[in-house]
Amino acid sequence: MYFIGFNVPTNGSMEDPVEDYILKNKLDSNRDLWENECWGFYDKLDLKSFNEEIFSDIEEDGIQTNIKSNNPHISKFIELSISLQYGFIFFDENFNEISKAKFVELTSNIKNFTLSICQCSPD
Repeated sequence: MYFIGFNVPTNGSMEDPVEDYILKNKLDSNRDLWENECWGFYDKLDLKSFNEEIFSDIEEDGIQTNIKSNNPHISKFIELSISLQYGFIFFDENFNEISKAKFVELTSNIKNFTLSICQCSPD
């Protein structure tokens, strides 16, 4: 599963909110399932394997990949984020889940922003 935060804090801040989201929405708040199914975060996004050219000159912060709006490939990152192929879960700056439409609205209407992406799944 891919998660993207709009202007969320850096320093690996997505870990706890994403874990909470998965526990609540995928595992019926059963922490034992998290352990039994070996859920974990990726150090390197799978997206990089298929899109290496756009992943140069980005900031990696623990489990997060942070992309600033002035990145020359920002439109490609947004395009990947809203692609049905990847099924991103979107968060605002307070880690509230937002719709894809709201994400598109934010990225279209705010000039300076940072996108933070992480990936988490069971083994």
